[in-house]
Amino acid sequence: MTMTAPFPQLRRGLVAILRGVMPDEVEAIFEVLVAAGITLIGIPSFIMTLAMMQIGAWTFASPPRRPPPATTHPTDNPDEKYLIEGRNKLCEEALRVLDLPWSSRCTALGGRAFHEGLAYYYAGRQAEMEYFPRFFGREGAEYIMQQWTGADDMRIERMTREAYRDGYLQLAELQRPARTLAEATVAGEHVTGKGCNP
Repeated sequence: MTMTAPFPQLRRGLVAILRGVMPDEVEAIFEVLVAAGITLIGIPSFIMTLAMMQIGAWTFASPPRRPPPATTHPTDNPDEKYLIEGRNKLCEEALRVLDLPWSSRCTALGGRAFHEGLAYYYAGRQAEMEYFPRFFGREGAEYIMQQWTGADDMRIERMTREAYRDGYLQLAELQRPARTLAEATVAGEHVTGKGCNP
């Protein structure tokens, strides 16, 4: 007879599946997720693990929460403090990969980490730029624009344009929606450098 453990009770009805996380980042990411009420966290090493976790989420997760009404201001959203933490983490990761030596972008692992760091940032930013106006109206659009135009964001945009001009940023390596915003960021720029090509 096979004994199985019951599926754990989910406080927020969410399962976090982390991909592309560096070992030294795991602890900090886990702390943020647990503080946000996400207590089932996995870093899959096999496709089967991923599939089983997804099946578990579909089977045992509580019904999805309704989005906040369009008349609510974004700062009234109880999850906004977690979204701010998430934005800060995306900025930190993008700046980390942009600050690495340029030569590191020419290794297989370094090039992947460089593009993934930028992809996470631009995908998260693009998603919120679409989400906030949809659920909070004009106030949401203005609010989220302010959130994504800080000094760090301006630095990320400038360094993204430099990496593109110098031939290190390959837009084809980014998936949508990250590519959409990255393309807008480098619009009007021309590749003048050779990047990793001698």
